[in-house]
Amino acid sequence: MTCRSLCMILAAALSAGTAAAQPDLAVQRADPWLPPHARVPDGRPSPAGPALQALALDKLRRRFEAADAPGFGTLSRSQAQGAGLGFVAEHFDRIDAARSGHISFEELRRYLARPR
Repeated sequence: MTCRSLCMILAAALSAGTAAAQPDLAVQRADPWLPPHARVPDGRPSPAGPALQALALDKLRRRFEAADAPGFGTLSRSQAQGAGLGFVAEHFDRIDAARSGHISFEELRRYLARPR
């Protein structure tokens, strides 16, 4: 085997290993929770202001819906705790203005929109 063919084989093996080790670029561009230094720029500006708030609210809605296993559209404090929604569980009594023992996503959204 010549030195050139050995170098080509090594280069191919290294590039294949590097490609396999690279994370999915679409995930790096789309995940707003990925730290800025780890993101791959795609030419679009990072969301800010209302656009960032909409992304965060959408992600919270998806987590809320995933925690609502029976599909009633509401969560109890224990469901919020079990789903890792610590903020919701900690502020549950303030969010649950009707004192029903369950909160809807709309109640949560209104609570988050209130001025502090």
